[in-house]
Formats: sequence, structure tokens, C-alpha cells
Amino acid sequence: SVTVEDFESLQLGAYFIGTRILHSIVYSVLALTYTTDPSVAVVLLASTLCFQAFSVGGNIAYIQDVAPARAGFLLGLTNATGVAVGIFANILTGYIVDSTGSFQLVFLLTGIIYLVAGAVFCTMLQGKMLFDRAS
Repeated sequence: SVTVEDFESLQLGAYFIGTRILHSIVYSVLALTYTTDPSVAVVLLASTLCFQAFSVGGNIAYIQDVAPARAGFLLGLTNATGVAVGIFANILTGYIVDSTGSFQLVFLLTGIIYLVAGAVFCTMLQGKMLFDRAS
């Protein structure tokens, strides 16, 4: 059976995932907007991927905790959405770089998207069971 402590740990998990997303913005994505040194850019990109990897693992576990009966469907939906957005983002990135000759706007937009996603995750996902375990 699910206890109050279980829900408190789910809320802490949501906060942890959201803060990892926010850290990846502050630490690296927005800094990429202003760097001109290729070595610094590589380090910042690698750190962004590191923080993102931390949040992805937690996101998968979080979905399985709050919606165990429908976790497969929800994970498939989030993965399909991620692929569709990834395809669109590559096209948009090419257009922006062709238009401006720089990745600066791309990194700025990426940082804003991460900021909005982290804020939504931290404020709206509270670790409450979405569906009955039996359904």
C-alpha cells in the first residue's frame, strides 16, 4: 500500500529532476550563448548532457511511480513527443544558423525552453498518484 512517506519522496524526486533541468540552464546552456572559445563550448555542452542524463533517469522512474498502470503508454507518449520536437528543433536550428550565421540565438532559445520546462516540472508535478495501481 502507498503511504504518506511515499508521496513525500515522490515530491522530492520531482523537485530533484526539476532542479537538474534548471542547473543545466544556469551552468551551461545560457553560458554557451556568450562563449567564443571552442574548448569552453565543448566543456559546457558535455556538462549540459551530464545534467540532462541525470534528469532523464529520474523522469522515467517518476512516471512509473505516479502512473504504474499506464507507465508504458505515458513513456511512449513522452518519447514520441521528444522525437517529434527533436526533428523540428534540428530544422529550426538550421534555419536560425543560416539566417544569423551564429548559434547564439539557438542556445538562448534552448535555455529558455529548459527554464520553462524546469519551472513547470517543479511547480506542477507534485508526486500524486495519477491512476489506480489496479487499473
